[in-house]
Amino acid sequence: MRTADALKGEFVGAVSHELRSPLNVILGYLEMAIDGELGPLTDSQAHALRRTQLQSLGLLEMITALLDLNRFEAGRVPLERRRVSLGELLRELREQTPDLWRRPGVALRCEIPDDLPPIETDRGKVKTVVRNLLHNALKFTDAGEVVLSVAPAPDGGQIVSVRDTGRGMPPEAVGYVFDMFRQVPGSGGGGVGLGLHIVQRLVGALGGHVEVTSELGRGSCFTVVLPPTPPAAAPPPPSPA
Repeated sequence: MRTADALKGEFVGAVSHELRSPLNVILGYLEMAIDGELGPLTDSQAHALRRTQLQSLGLLEMITALLDLNRFEAGRVPLERRRVSLGELLRELREQTPDLWRRPGVALRCEIPDDLPPIETDRGKVKTVVRNLLHNALKFTDAGEVVLSVAPAPDGGQIVSVRDTGRGMPPEAVGYVFDMFRQVPGSGGGGVGLGLHIVQRLVGALGGHVEVTSELGRGSCFTVVLPPTPPAAAPPPPSPA
């Protein structure tokens, strides 16, 4: 069984890598075509290419999620510790948010204290966590706003929140929203139900925890609590149920 599990992990990793490479090439040509670098486009052609780009990005996210999950199951989650300004990271994410994620009637704001000190953590993993939460918030918010915020925690760590005025979740969904391959029925978000599970695993590897509060029809708030320094080593992955 251990041999079969190892082979499964190697297979998932190899296939995901092989799928991601040609998909990145496809996305590159799509971006060139949409930008007009390959010649003028009619409105209908530009619309079709943008929809193709959106679906391709969704496929890339699913492949990346499978790769991340495979690394967790194999216990390969190295931490790159350094001093990180979470305020600068949130501003960077706001500026880098793809136009395809944004809806015309949804504002994207940051709430960051002026005197917030840096903490020691893994910048890349924190960015992946907040980016995933931001993508979810924008995906399920049709009007209103999405707010990125950070504040000091009592233990010297920091608290990052992503709150929205979107569709929200029923009370029972809050209990399983971080489970692997679980999605809220009727949400219409697409995907394979790995994004929030990976968020929880990444935050755990950083020594923190993530919480969610939500009200159906009124929005959700995901809160990530990070310690002042990450653990000495990433905790081993839990045994599958």
